[in-house]
Amino acid sequence: MVSNIKQILNPRTKRLFFVLGIALLVVTALIAVAALAGLARLPEQLFAGESTVHTVARVAIIGCLLAAVGSIE
Repeated sequence: MVSNIKQILNPRTKRLFFVLGIALLVVTALIAVAALAGLARLPEQLFAGESTVHTVARVAIIGCLLAAVGSIE
């Protein structure tokens, strides 16, 4: 599986995935800290049928996955 990803993704695309993944993680962390500190108020639901916590967690997971794919050697 990993060798297939190596063949599909060129170094530039992998770098882009890694940077996007890290950016999503940083933004997620900033939003979570701001919400916990009371500096930001998040809407009750960002997506229909899903709580804000689940939405923020989903974005963090996507960031982790992108960073992981981008870091494959």
